[in-house]
Amino acid sequence: MNDYTRIVDGSVDANGLEAALSNSDTAREMGATTYEWSIWGDDPTTNLIPHTYPTYPDDDVMRVQEAALIAGSGILYGSAMYDQYIRWSPTLRNNWDRVLETVNTNKALLPSASRTRVPVGDDPKTYAMRRTSANGKQTALLIYNFNSTPTKVTVDLAGTGIDTHQTPKDLYTGGKAKGPAIKGTQYTVSLPAYGFKILDVTSH
Repeated sequence: MNDYTRIVDGSVDANGLEAALSNSDTAREMGATTYEWSIWGDDPTTNLIPHTYPTYPDDDVMRVQEAALIAGSGILYGSAMYDQYIRWSPTLRNNWDRVLETVNTNKALLPSASRTRVPVGDDPKTYAMRRTSANGKQTALLIYNFNSTPTKVTVDLAGTGIDTHQTPKDLYTGGKAKGPAIKGTQYTVSLPAYGFKILDVTSH
């Protein structure tokens, strides 16, 4: 279990997720860090005889979103067991690694960066947040669809400090692609099942 499993299995909604992530914000403000692992198991009965690891219904997609949420929110994160990691599909490993590379190469996504929730619509399985680097020079907008079906997610940028007329870079592609243009305070992105966006945005 981690904060991601709880939102995708319905144990908590977006408000519950925010409450959990706020605990990490409190730790950050006190000069401490928090950590979570990607789901794994070492229970002798269920995981070791014979040895199996827990998976998500769509591991190739959901474990990547897990990384985008947990690492993207400033929590130290990784794979607890290397022998589990090397059994992942090449697609999963490549995309999972790419999320962590995105986090590690952008100051707005490091544990030292601040985090605030960005309002979204009424769907309790969609969520967004703003991360701002410690030096205030880089801002990222992260948007998530925790549903098992494609969803359009509309975020409300009013009062967030994010400029409402810009075309953000998609950090998950290394900045090679652009996100949809922002043309006002209501910003909508179309996300696949268990999809996400990590966008480099300008702010004031």
